[in-house]
Amino acid sequence: MKKVSKQLMSLVLVAALLFLSVPITSIAASAVTKIVLKGGEGINYCDTYGDAFEADYNDIYLEDYGYQVEFSGEDIILTPAENTNFSKVTFGILLTEGKDIEINLSDAKAKVESSTVVDNHVQYTLDLRRCSVSTEVTVQPNLKAAPHTVTMPATSTTQYKLSQYGAKTVEDGADFKFDLTVYSEYANYLPLVRAGDGVISADAGSPTTDASGNMIYSYTIPKVSEDLMVAVSLNAPVLVTLPTGIGYQAISKNGSTEVPYGGTFTFDVTVEPGYGAPTVAANGRTINYTTASGSVYTYEINNVRSTQNVTVSVSKETHTVSIVNQNAEGYTTTAESQTVEYGTSYSFSVNTVEGFQAPTVVVTKGDASALKQAGNNYTINRVTEDFEITITGGTRTSNQVIFNAGEGYRITAVGGEESLSSVAVEYGNPYTFWVKLEEGYTKSDLIITANNINLSKELVPGTTDTFAYTISNIKENQVVSVSNVVKNSYKVTLNQGTAYTLSSVDSTSVRHGDSFEFSLTIAPAYSNSNYTVKSSGSVQPTWNEQTKTYLVPVTEDITISVEGLTENQYTVTYTENCDQYSITTSDSATVGYNGAFAFTVAPKPGYKVIAVNTVVGNVKVPLTTVGNGSYTINNIAANQSIEVITETVSYTVRYIDSKGNGSKTIVYNLDSEMVDPATGAITLPVPTPDMPSYCFKEWQDENNTPILALTLGNENQDITLTANWDLDWDNLFTVSIGLDEKGWDERDGKYAIRLMIPWTSENLEELNDAKVVRSGVFYSNQDIQSKHSDALKSYIEEYATASSGHVSTKIGNNPLYLYYTGYTTPVTDLNGQFTQSFNGIKAGQARYAIAWIEVEINGKNYIYLSEQWSDTAPSEDPFA
Repeated sequence: MKKVSKQLMSLVLVAALLFLSVPITSIAASAVTKIVLKGGEGINYCDTYGDAFEADYNDIYLEDYGYQVEFSGEDIILTPAENTNFSKVTFGILLTEGKDIEINLSDAKAKVESSTVVDNHVQYTLDLRRCSVSTEVTVQPNLKAAPHTVTMPATSTTQYKLSQYGAKTVEDGADFKFDLTVYSEYANYLPLVRAGDGVISADAGSPTTDASGNMIYSYTIPKVSEDLMVAVSLNAPVLVTLPTGIGYQAISKNGSTEVPYGGTFTFDVTVEPGYGAPTVAANGRTINYTTASGSVYTYEINNVRSTQNVTVSVSKETHTVSIVNQNAEGYTTTAESQTVEYGTSYSFSVNTVEGFQAPTVVVTKGDASALKQAGNNYTINRVTEDFEITITGGTRTSNQVIFNAGEGYRITAVGGEESLSSVAVEYGNPYTFWVKLEEGYTKSDLIITANNINLSKELVPGTTDTFAYTISNIKENQVVSVSNVVKNSYKVTLNQGTAYTLSSVDSTSVRHGDSFEFSLTIAPAYSNSNYTVKSSGSVQPTWNEQTKTYLVPVTEDITISVEGLTENQYTVTYTENCDQYSITTSDSATVGYNGAFAFTVAPKPGYKVIAVNTVVGNVKVPLTTVGNGSYTINNIAANQSIEVITETVSYTVRYIDSKGNGSKTIVYNLDSEMVDPATGAITLPVPTPDMPSYCFKEWQDENNTPILALTLGNENQDITLTANWDLDWDNLFTVSIGLDEKGWDERDGKYAIRLMIPWTSENLEELNDAKVVRSGVFYSNQDIQSKHSDALKSYIEEYATASSGHVSTKIGNNPLYLYYTGYTTPVTDLNGQFTQSFNGIKAGQARYAIAWIEVEINGKNYIYLSEQWSDTAPSEDPFA
């Protein structure tokens, strides 16, 4: 029973308005008159209910346990009721996590009769009856660490067994030892033992082998300081794969490609004749040989804990093929000095340059018969030694210079008159010839080429129409061609403008009577209609629809120009206002070429703009905002339309209500019934309390700011709202009144009654510190409700003036009495009861009563009244 409850049970009002006291039974005689409970770190004493000792409750300790409590530093002193000694005494010590309590008593004859764990404490009962000498007994508790549990696997397996199974209790700081026996069939398996969060290693000297070939591992967990779980597993042998290949052989020296987990794998690589030292890797990591004997190389892989894939590569020996070029002019060859792998072939070709005799190819070192020839190709099929091959070029030949004849010119030898058709020239020498223009072609700008290479001209002195040309360093037959022999021509000028460009692939120097072809490109900023192409000559250009060009006959120098071009204008179309957004702009919707159009998109409540595109024809181009929903279309070169793409947004509200409907989350959007689609305003719910005393006040956000309304905006939002409640302070407590089970009790010719007055309240957290400070009864032989109902609370303030004890007073000259009690010790139970007794009531007399309690809640006082009780004493004379 809690101390407060015991106090309430003792607060029973009697007719004389005095509390009933409970006598303390004397404890059996003993010599012990003082018990000292020694304190210290981690030691907290309590009574048998687990409540810490408090000096203010000594009257209750005397009543319930027969002793009083005194505090001395960290110690607590217990003394028995006056004129008594301790025979047995019970007290408690609060439990400390992870600690055991050991009790030492100063008197050897004192005994701990019992110790029981109850809820949060250990309850001790001391037997002091044998303590005939001591008058004081000291209780010294000592805290020590509780023992720990080491949990081993529950059973053995087919692979191993343990010396211990199941849970073992180990004192704090003690070592824990056990053995692990791995059966002989699994001797190649490496055990892994984990204790708690770490892996432990076997003791020094482990493992050992018994007569059956079993492996025995010993383990020690030092200084156990916590509960541990031991787990055991065996790691299986690891597979090593050895490769096969050309030029070597890899063989295990272990007799198998399986290696015990964590063991060492040894293997040999034997290299075949003609191959060099091998390159070896395991899982891509290069390893070096440990020993080498001739062509046999030995390797080791240590601490093998995962599958190992071994790779081996070997390379053949090489030989040198050297090429010596003598008199290299007159031939080409692919032959180069090379290092060649043993046993492979070597090939090259030798080609004679035109104008030279064929070269000679001779083996000057090595087996000459090994070099095989097939036309211009040479091959050594199998290189098994070093070779030297010498290539010698042949002598020069002569070349032919052939002259092409044509209209308008004549080719002659230097100083000659007769036309040349061809001439022989020794390889590498130059040759000079003349070209004489015929009458009518004297203004031709000749182009003379030899084998398509332009030749430079020099005017022959003393002439105006004859030019000398030289072909230098002739090493092949030459063909001389003459071009650009043309008649006299006229100049065509293309007059360019800002709105257009005239161009032609033809020369602007045009022969008399020929036509000049040109094209017109209009600038993008201008319209391609209503313009005129003009010539300054007497003949105007004509349009060729097939070639999309203009053609004009040239009979004089002319200038071509264009007139009448106008600038383009483009239109930007858009929807200014709709349900989802609006568009505003200060720019004109008509824009010139490469112009710009700026605008702002504002989404309506409940919508979010996710894309803005400009549309040209069927092509959409995304626009990027420059901030605050503003966009700009730049470089406009066609009619545009603006497309705005939106999506609906939501407002997620998490409602937290600890006194009503609990927690829930509502997602609001434009389709929600609680959202006004025109404004986005959200109607917030009103919660229903789970207790009548609560009245909903408002919603508050995370900063305790009242939230009276929410509006759906243009972005997804989240908020948490917490319900804030008020209390109906005037109706928190309900006071009842009524007769006890005896009813009207006849006493000496009159009647006595006892009124039972309980009070109740809902279990509200706001009432945790509530306390009843006064209670009482208005009592009269007249109807109180009809005469005094509005004044009762003021009567309490005026007449109930005593701060404690039980008082009765008459109110004025009225037949109205106030019986009340003021509590020195506050009554803290939310539900309680008191009684009020009245005597000397005559037969047939009516009585009226209204009960009340005064409660202090958070420093403020409230008075709660019962309904009126009324009844009439039996009318029969009890003595009749």
